[in-house]
Amino acid sequence: MIGRRGQKDSQWSWEPQAGKRAGRRIRVSRRAVLIAAAAALAVTAAGAGIALLLLSGGGNHRNEAVLGQSASPSAAGPLVLALWNSGSARWQTSDLAAGASPLAEGQEVLFLLRIEGTSAGATYEGSIGFSGCGVPPGEGFDYLTAGTVDDRALLTPGSPGRTQPDSLGRVPDEADVSVDNGRGPGLVRIWGGTLAGTPAWATAPSDCPGARKLIIPILARVPTLFLVWTAHLASGSDWVGQGAAAGQSAIMMVAGVAGAGEQALRLAQGSVRR
Repeated sequence: MIGRRGQKDSQWSWEPQAGKRAGRRIRVSRRAVLIAAAAALAVTAAGAGIALLLLSGGGNHRNEAVLGQSASPSAAGPLVLALWNSGSARWQTSDLAAGASPLAEGQEVLFLLRIEGTSAGATYEGSIGFSGCGVPPGEGFDYLTAGTVDDRALLTPGSPGRTQPDSLGRVPDEADVSVDNGRGPGLVRIWGGTLAGTPAWATAPSDCPGARKLIIPILARVPTLFLVWTAHLASGSDWVGQGAAAGQSAIMMVAGVAGAGEQALRLAQGSVRR
């Protein structure tokens, strides 16, 4: 088609090129031409906008790779909970059987939680729980300690592989456990990340008296996190008529990550001596 200007600047006509079959001449105003051109440009711009929206993943999502943060990270995992068996110099992931344990009342037990599959820049809610439902502090683990961590435990395969942690979390005091008064606060050591907030005790559910759970918010830096802590076995010298060896049920340590579940280790009744 060829456009031809009429007598006035506002009048244009369109007709087939030479050699083509001629039809009735169509007159279109200049204003109509401009409107059609503007509409074409709008369609083109809209298409480009849709393409950019698709490439960016949607207009309401933040670019987490740039921000380095995730408000709701995918669940981490798998999780591995272990205790340090000083007799065999290895991390033990199985429960302790009665009569086969070197543990005694008043002893500090070293635990490790390995969290795999974390995303750098994401925040995770780790947890450490002990005493269990209906188990009083005087018959299990009564408090967490600062502990003296055996370097061998931190350099053994499956552990952080270095002795210096990336962050330390201070365990808040428990008002209803007085035997730890004057012994200094407990510590949770972190490798592969840093604290994203202050550790705090969760409120025990009404249907599970005696349960105690410490919540530790962690900002991941690498794909694998490690939490290491020590727990004190209640002693009959602190708890008259009680003690970890006098308990009528297994002593439990539970640790995990919100969204990824929990792991548990049990010290069978009779596995702790006086």
